[in-house]
Amino acid sequence: MKESLVIAAILFLCGVIAWLRPQWIAALRKNPQTDPRIIRRIVGGIPLLMALLIAGGSWLLQRAGCTDDQLAMLRIGVLFVGLITVISLVEHYKKRKR
Repeated sequence: MKESLVIAAILFLCGVIAWLRPQWIAALRKNPQTDPRIIRRIVGGIPLLMALLIAGGSWLLQRAGCTDDQLAMLRIGVLFVGLITVISLVEHYKKRKR
C-alpha cells in the first residue's frame, strides 16, 4: 500500500506541475499555435486521475484481498495505459490543429 501512495504522490505532483506550468511542456514550445488550455487539461488532468485511480483502487483491491503481486501488475497497467493515453491525446490534438 505504501508503494501505491508513493506512486500516487509522484503522479499528483507531476499533474500539478503540468497544470501550473504548461509552458514547460515540449509540445507547446514546438507548436505555438497549440492551445495551452487543452494541453494543460490533458497533461495535467490525466496524471491526477491516475493518482486517484492508483491510490483508491489499490486501497479497495487490498481490502478485497488482492495480493501485492496483483496490485503491482495493476499499477503497471494503469501507468502504461495512462502514458499511452497522454501521448496519443496530445498528438491527436496537435494533428487536428494543423
